[in-house]
Amino acid sequence: MGLEQFEQPDSWYKFDGCDFETAEDLIQTGFLGFCGCGSPDENLEYIRGALEVIADPYPKDENRTGWDAWYEAHKARVIEHFGNERSAYFFYYWATKNDLTEHGGSVPGWLTDKGKHLLKLLTENKTLTV
Repeated sequence: MGLEQFEQPDSWYKFDGCDFETAEDLIQTGFLGFCGCGSPDENLEYIRGALEVIADPYPKDENRTGWDAWYEAHKARVIEHFGNERSAYFFYYWATKNDLTEHGGSVPGWLTDKGKHLLKLLTENKTLTV
């Protein structure tokens, strides 16, 4: 289920009884409930990147041979995307509160179906706006 499920014949999008002119508007104001002011395109890219960081699969080998290298690379990705751990944790808490992630033993946990769906929509939107 991607953006096409919301697209109308007139190229607008419909969600929850409301019409949206663009996929960006649909996601920013319809799904996320944010206003459309400022830089919604940058906001959506920030959220997409953050969800990708959370979705980054860790090594699942029994001996954990690749764990240290993965952790260091992942930690660098977190800092590169969020700027610092404080900002990362704020996003993790927000994502958990909005059912985009499952908390598990600690944040960020893993993406829920809702989080995976949003990541898919954001990725599709990125291809539309490039």
